[in-house]
Amino acid sequence: MSKKIKHSVAFLFCEPWEVEYLKAKLKDLELKFISKIDSAGDYKKLQPFSIISSFIYSPFTAQNLKSLTNLKY
Repeated sequence: MSKKIKHSVAFLFCEPWEVEYLKAKLKDLELKFISKIDSAGDYKKLQPFSIISSFIYSPFTAQNLKSLTNLKY
């Protein structure tokens, strides 16, 4: 029997209705909803997450993504 890996997911810039929908559908995951990313310190908040869900207007750079060492997806 294989061990199920529990992922932690950060969702960025979600609308309130999206938060409720995602919480209801993704009960088996650790979820965090972040409404703004402005500075390098804000990116540190994302460090523990293995999955980040973002929209195209999110202020990510290649350097920001490289700093997220736990990121899998």
